[in-house]
Amino acid sequence: MKEARISGDVAQAIEEHALEEPPETAYDLYNLITWGASHVLSDPLSILRARRAADSFSHEKTHRRLCPVCRARSQVALPPPQVSAG
Repeated sequence: MKEARISGDVAQAIEEHALEEPPETAYDLYNLITWGASHVLSDPLSILRARRAADSFSHEKTHRRLCPVCRARSQVALPPPQVSAG
């Protein structure tokens, strides 16, 4: 919502919608913003800004930068793969 510059009553409506069905995945978060753009926002410029933020979030590079789960996963060093002799 920060990227889309959504605040006030609109942000509250989206948050209330999220409480009804808490998001579990990035796709759920994407759907919250697009839901807000199509069901809550009425100003064309605000709708466009929200849709662009959702589009940007859906791209892997941007998603990794914004998503706290993916950002934490990318910072964890994985052990090298085990090679079996045989």
